[in-house]
Amino acid sequence: MLSAVHLAILVELGTHATKYDNKLSKNCSSDPIQVFANHSSYLDASVQCSNDGGRLASIHNAFTNALIQDLAEKADTMVWLGLRCPDENAKNCRWDDGQGAPDQYSAFYPGYPSGIAECVFMMIDGAPSGKWVTGDCNNMLIGFVCEVEAKASCGDYDHYGDYCYKGYNQTLPQIDAESQCQNECGHLVSIHSVDENQMILDRYTGNVNFVRVGLQTNGKMFAWSDNTTFDYNNIGYSSSTIGECIALSAIDDVVSRGEWMSVSCTQQLPFICKREGDCFKSTTPEVTTPVTLAPLTCSSPYSMDQNGTFYSPGFPNSYHNSKACYYILTVEQEKVVQLHFAYLQLSQSSSIGLFNSITDSTPFMNITTSVSSSQYFTSTSNVMKMIFVAGSDGDGINRWEANFSPKENVITTSPMVTITPSPTNPSGCNQNSVAPINITSPNYPRNYPALMQCRYQLTTDSKHRQVRDMVTMGDQGKSYSGYV
Repeated sequence: MLSAVHLAILVELGTHATKYDNKLSKNCSSDPIQVFANHSSYLDASVQCSNDGGRLASIHNAFTNALIQDLAEKADTMVWLGLRCPDENAKNCRWDDGQGAPDQYSAFYPGYPSGIAECVFMMIDGAPSGKWVTGDCNNMLIGFVCEVEAKASCGDYDHYGDYCYKGYNQTLPQIDAESQCQNECGHLVSIHSVDENQMILDRYTGNVNFVRVGLQTNGKMFAWSDNTTFDYNNIGYSSSTIGECIALSAIDDVVSRGEWMSVSCTQQLPFICKREGDCFKSTTPEVTTPVTLAPLTCSSPYSMDQNGTFYSPGFPNSYHNSKACYYILTVEQEKVVQLHFAYLQLSQSSSIGLFNSITDSTPFMNITTSVSSSQYFTSTSNVMKMIFVAGSDGDGINRWEANFSPKENVITTSPMVTITPSPTNPSGCNQNSVAPINITSPNYPRNYPALMQCRYQLTTDSKHRQVRDMVTMGDQGKSYSGYV
């Protein structure tokens, strides 16, 4: 845990920024808390904080809450916090800093979280001032609080930008190299710019051919082992038949020097680790969250099984390519697909079509505007096809985060019907019937004549099979006791 924390409140105050000098404690840096002029949605606020090297603020004690309340009141704006709540149970809320639910400290106003809106902000007026409520993540434009962690020294790592790096000439397979980096509070390196790529390349001149990095692929999507966004692409050659891991080439070979190419994950290669600040070991084991694969392009359908979270290309940045993106979501047989959007922003003429199967050509739902995160869409089969098309509005915003999971397929059946002879068919023979149904012999429970022939056509829908239980039948020429 890094010791020093700075806060910056960003709010709209006309056309200028107002600065407030304040220290969180006597141990903190003297950097001021700054008030900036830009109201934003929750997602835009999160992006701005990330661009400034931080994140939306978390509050774990009354002192920090009071500090943010004081500055927000001076700036006369409500502010987004780094907290999201998927429902009305506060124990299910999660801080952006990975500290889990707000169990240690909470300042929710009575009745919140509401379960209707998901993103949390702080009120500033009247009795609710300093209290937390939930609001519309996409459509509310208010101030926000950024938390920027002060970077500690890099120890035996080399400092570059906001991160620390260390190269190893020792050769290891992917899983062992990642484990080595995690033991030193980092991950295999992720690369997010031309400059960062060049800095890494400059470390390896003439002594190695390829350097292992933290990028992996399933053939369709790519993900960094540190869970950062795949926002810089320098792949010169990619082939899942060669391997699912990626290395940086330090020579002109299959690809040019500095480009990336596919390698086997078991191949022994030098590697480089990346981390934030020095490494202070904690007695609490780190919980590793699953890697989220960020789509590289929309050149082919993305297939996902059972459940998961997926994003628009380049999320949280806006996507404007007019090429349609296809997603195939599959759950186990006898269940259906349930989907909802944690975030959804679509510009004019953009759309998301949801289809009941992979072969359907007509969507059961065509989404062209924002929908509530509490609204769920359900297919009628175990496969849902989703097609995302970004509109031609270059200034509009197109980005979303979607979650899908299996749901029990509840089939509503009609009550059982018993067929009895009608005036137009007094014998009760020659019936066309659709399940579920009971049929009886003519004149049941009385006997019916020998050698009488009756035809019954029994039908059920395509999802079911017929089960017939015929009981108490007699022989030809004798008296029949009937059947049910």
